[in-house]
Amino acid sequence: MKQSLIIGAGGIGLAVAELLSQQGDEHNITIITSNPTILSDKRFNVLLVENHSEQQVASCLATLSIKFDYVFCCLGLLHQEEIQPEKNLSQWRVDSAMALMQANAFAPLTYLVHLQKLLSKECKLAFLSARVGSISDNRLGGWYSYRMAKAALNMAIKTASVELTRSSKKVCVIAFHPGTTDTKLSKPFQRNVPENKLFTVQFSAECLIRLMFQVNEKDSGKFLAWDGQEIEW
Repeated sequence: MKQSLIIGAGGIGLAVAELLSQQGDEHNITIITSNPTILSDKRFNVLLVENHSEQQVASCLATLSIKFDYVFCCLGLLHQEEIQPEKNLSQWRVDSAMALMQANAFAPLTYLVHLQKLLSKECKLAFLSARVGSISDNRLGGWYSYRMAKAALNMAIKTASVELTRSSKKVCVIAFHPGTTDTKLSKPFQRNVPENKLFTVQFSAECLIRLMFQVNEKDSGKFLAWDGQEIEW
């Protein structure tokens, strides 16, 4: 039986858990979330955190002794209350930028730091990123804080992949772009998305799981899109 860890049970994270649970007894699924609504779901081992601070992450992972074969980090934040993507430089604010950096880069990397002793020798890890975090692909501008946060996450993943393959040559860690998915994160920005480019959470989760089953240590450190195509950093 494979041990799978899902960090964040929002749209894509929960869809990944649902799909893995449909594969019979092949996966034992652990979910770390701040969403208490799935605590009663007996299909999953659910660990509740108030937030994804370093103290919460360390305390939560210290309760585990499992060696995970798959890790899906599905954390992400684009907007909330007074935080909105910037249209121009004059809208950029340090406090908003720090909130997005914490959610999109610092929290995922904090999990990776404290997960090291819980990874199997051939563990595969995927971190939800976004194409807007690609510096070379930036042609529209705007969205300063979100772009910066995802670019920081990408750098962290690339750097960690170098270190992890030194200690365990079979480990594979990737950044994953799910495409524009119909979740709360993208809801306010879906108006101009072509109908065939707005994916359901089930489709994005299927793409992620399929990709995780296909990649190996040679793919570690790559930034991959939902269709398996590599994205330039």
